[in-house]
Amino acid sequence: MNHEVKSKEEVKNYFDKLCNTLNEYKFNYYEIDTNDNLKDIKYSSNIELEKIIRLISIKPDKRFKNQNLKLGVITLDLRNIPNISNETYSKFFKDLKEKFKNS
Repeated sequence: MNHEVKSKEEVKNYFDKLCNTLNEYKFNYYEIDTNDNLKDIKYSSNIELEKIIRLISIKPDKRFKNQNLKLGVITLDLRNIPNISNETYSKFFKDLKEKFKNS
């Protein structure tokens, strides 16, 4: 998780850019609410095989006071990637760094 806070629109723009830039991969996006102590952070998905690659703090909506932290969760969908291994993740993160280094 980066030490940044983005608006919902900024998170959506980031996710869209990620999908368009690394279009050989399939990504999923979820928004989750946290509890007060941040110990039980869970998200639910119908996908059997995915890996969280990024958590983004979402700026609270100014209309509501005392909101819990919301997180944007970006996952890498691994269902269609054959022979998943540590090299798979290494290649993915290398591609990610290379294509986003000037962003």
